[in-house]
Amino acid sequence: MPSQTSRILTDHFFRRFFDNDTLSANGDTQTSVLRALVITAVPGLMTAFWLQTHYPHRPLGGIAADRYFFVLYAFVAMGAITAFEWDMLFPDRADFLILLPLPLKSRELFYAKGQALLTFLGLFLVASNLFALILYPGLSTTHDEFYVHTLAVHAIAVFTSGIFAAFSMLAIKGLSIALLPDQLLRWFSPLLQCLAMAGLLLLMFLFPLVGGHLQSLLEGNPTLARCFPPLWFLGLYEHLNKAATASPASASLAALALLATAIAFLVALAAYPLAWTRQRKRALEGASSARRPHHNPFAAILHKTILRQPQQRGVFHFLSQTITRHTHYQAYMATYAGVGAAMAITCILTFHTTHNPAHPLADTLTIALDTTGLHALIPLLLFWLVAGLNTAFAFPVDMLARWVFPINLPPTSPAALPAAKSAKTWVRLGCAALTAAVLGFLLALHWSYWNLAIQLLWGAGLTLLLPDLFFLGRTQIPFTRPRLPGRSSLPLTLVTYTAFFLNQPHVEEGGIPSWENPDQLPDLLSLEAGIVVRDRFPELFPAVHRSLFAARHDDRGDLRDRAVVSAAVERAGADPVAVLAEVDAGWPRKVARTEHEQVVQDLDVFGVPTFILGGSAVFARLMTRPEGDGAAARATIDRVLGLITDHPELNEFKHTRVAR
Repeated sequence: MPSQTSRILTDHFFRRFFDNDTLSANGDTQTSVLRALVITAVPGLMTAFWLQTHYPHRPLGGIAADRYFFVLYAFVAMGAITAFEWDMLFPDRADFLILLPLPLKSRELFYAKGQALLTFLGLFLVASNLFALILYPGLSTTHDEFYVHTLAVHAIAVFTSGIFAAFSMLAIKGLSIALLPDQLLRWFSPLLQCLAMAGLLLLMFLFPLVGGHLQSLLEGNPTLARCFPPLWFLGLYEHLNKAATASPASASLAALALLATAIAFLVALAAYPLAWTRQRKRALEGASSARRPHHNPFAAILHKTILRQPQQRGVFHFLSQTITRHTHYQAYMATYAGVGAAMAITCILTFHTTHNPAHPLADTLTIALDTTGLHALIPLLLFWLVAGLNTAFAFPVDMLARWVFPINLPPTSPAALPAAKSAKTWVRLGCAALTAAVLGFLLALHWSYWNLAIQLLWGAGLTLLLPDLFFLGRTQIPFTRPRLPGRSSLPLTLVTYTAFFLNQPHVEEGGIPSWENPDQLPDLLSLEAGIVVRDRFPELFPAVHRSLFAARHDDRGDLRDRAVVSAAVERAGADPVAVLAEVDAGWPRKVARTEHEQVVQDLDVFGVPTFILGGSAVFARLMTRPEGDGAAARATIDRVLGLITDHPELNEFKHTRVAR
């Protein structure tokens, strides 16, 4: 049994994985662990639930895409988690300086850290795949298969995928520590972390593109398939599930998956003690504090132009040195830079298919640049750069040392506000540098000077706008204020990104309107049935309306189910066969679309129930039903109509609490 000292050390190292402001704002490790595990488990669970309605009649191409998603998610989740904990994979300088003087053996520290690391990775490996492992094999198992066999195949594929990704990150980090000199490691390690995050997220963002060409990749492009590691594990999945009917490339991809996993594990196992020894040596010897005096002409120009006051210069260089010295903030920057880079590459890459009539399964795929997507590079990259800096600036370096800024820059000081605005200056210079880099890339692609000028205008405008948007109301110096939870989070940034960059109130050219989308037609079934009864059998409409309402709210029926709608219509005295025949004729959908678009255009109607009186439309939510009391129902409607006509100044009236 492990000793008490070993258990304490293991617990200490395990807690260190959650010792950051993203996961543990208040220091509650147990809550942080549960929160992180739940976040990791949700995508697999929701995907498995969403797929329930697509089985058992899912086409073979769809089944392959589903399997690819699960091995891809395991790969990306484990790789991203390991990359995010990049600097916690090995003990840092503080760990060695604090623990080595204690009466502890180096071997105890090594084993405790290894056990904590394996426990950490194991928990997330299980969490990211557990629910999908239980649900999806039950959906995809056919009548001639066994659930246990399908479950075992799914488990082997996704767990192997996750293990390979995690140990690959661990091996890369260990080799970089063991082989690179200190000066090179200091800037190369954050770059590796950023590239790893970008590569992993890119694989996830490319899922729709790759998932739509799986057959061509596996059948006609085995060389290209070998460039996508998640496809190795899809080959393993297909080979283990039905080797006789799997594609010819599945066997070779399965062998490659197992071989690569074994190599990643062995390299990580060999590199870990070497990196441990090197890390301990660095901690004991310490980093050289000597700095060579050097003249920075760029800084001299800034001091004469933008940074004229000493306070501005001090804050500006404080930001520069904090970002470059603290790996804590480089992790945030790597995450956001990875998201931005992955989205950018997704925008500019596309597959070109060359069909071969003699061998339709051997279509040739080539990767090419999408000229339309290149126009989105500058807006997209600038957004995520500013978002990442905003997040990094939101976390304090050392709250106990922040006294130096209020003393030297009191809030009432005339220099306080210009000094605080140095953060925007820092961000804008970063945006300008990134814009210049993208313009250089586009120039290398032989873009016309006119298009380059348009992109330059985009870059200049966003360089001025985005810092003001993200740093609106910020008057304190970055890294010196307590964290404000929710102000700087990746989910909130994704919502902002969607609202400002992806929100489009029209259907794209070639897109399918919602009224014509086959996936959304069942949602319109009860509405179409109501229109049929209203226009063909108006005397039965009140009864049918109440019956459909009861089927949904009393019986909790699914009004997308034709059987539920048919029973409700029949219960009200109408002929369900005749009603559904009219629905299938298609005209009720056209009527619903016309009426819906008309009231939206004329009155901005957005929900039900909406009361329309003259030129006014009011949305009202009633919490009780008349329960058969006609007088009470009429009195309620009259009361609502009276508010509309007699009190036009009343715009919103809502209880903060609803009595039940």
